[in-house]
Amino acid sequence: MPATTDALNLAARRLRDIPNIAYPRAQLMRYLDHCQRALNAYYKFALITVQPAQSLFHTFSPLYYVTTITGDSPASIERVRYLGRTIDRIPDWRQLVQQDARWLETSGKRIYLWTTIGKDYLVLYPRMQTRPATGDVEIVYAPSRPSVPVDNSTQDLAISTDLLPMLQDLVETLGCMTGRRYAEASDPVARLELAFSQIAQQQQTEVVEGMT
Repeated sequence: MPATTDALNLAARRLRDIPNIAYPRAQLMRYLDHCQRALNAYYKFALITVQPAQSLFHTFSPLYYVTTITGDSPASIERVRYLGRTIDRIPDWRQLVQQDARWLETSGKRIYLWTTIGKDYLVLYPRMQTRPATGDVEIVYAPSRPSVPVDNSTQDLAISTDLLPMLQDLVETLGCMTGRRYAEASDPVARLELAFSQIAQQQQTEVVEGMT
């Protein structure tokens, strides 16, 4: 992983502000954090697993506030395990409504489906008749919070080295836009457009190969 200090120094050079006058290091650190969150939400290179305590579950509904059940504000929930088994996900919660019109009332002894409603609600279906014990349920999610404290530039960034060019382009774009240096943002934006188009092409190729 790239060192935060090196990433800050490179960001300052690309913004032509090595003395950190226009862009203090604390401000660059915030830029790095925001851009890391954006990349992590897309690539999911850092995932967190939590085991909610029994007290966080209830038996009156299959609905849970995501922030309550995870103790965080996830960018996305990736997997849910129950008793060590990964349970199936319904991509769109409306499919659950079509499958079971009384899904809010249906109860059972084990969870075998999950879905989300926006970013606020997690559905663990069916509604449990008894609260799961601590450790019975595991939720794996991509975090949407800074991974490096803004006052500490000695830690490594939670990002792989091969993504550093995209991170720096995002930081440079953010710095130029907030500094109203719009013309200077054109180069990093062009590089980001190329990078994301290549990613889209690669994903399309993988889908086609998977179908053949």
